[in-house]
Amino acid sequence: MEVLLRLMYCATPDLTQATQLGSDKPIDAETAFGDEVDYQQGAHLELAFTTDPQASGTYVLVAPPYLQRTLHPTVPDKKQVIMHLYVTRLEQWPLFDSQPLVWIRKLRATS
Repeated sequence: MEVLLRLMYCATPDLTQATQLGSDKPIDAETAFGDEVDYQQGAHLELAFTTDPQASGTYVLVAPPYLQRTLHPTVPDKKQVIMHLYVTRLEQWPLFDSQPLVWIRKLRATS
C-alpha cells in the first residue's frame, strides 16, 4: 500500500492557516507506519528540498499526523491515504510549545 506524505507548514498555532510545504511524496505504508517512526509533538525532522533549497532545514512536528482517505486520481474506485504532517521551523517551535493548537473542525456523523 502506498501513502502520500503531505508536509504542512505552520507559521502560527492556528493549523487552519497551514500551507503545503513542497509536493506530495509517495511512500510505502511500512515507512509511514513502521516502528521506527516518531510522530510525537516536538519531534525534530531534517527536511531537504531539491526544488527549494531555502526551505530545507530542521523542522519540528507540531501536531499528530492527520490521515485523510480520498479517491485515487488515476485509478477508478480506488482510495488513497494522505498523511498530513504539520511542521514548523525549529526557531518558531517556542510559539507552539506554550500555545493550544487550533484544529480544523471535525465532522460529526449523525444517524
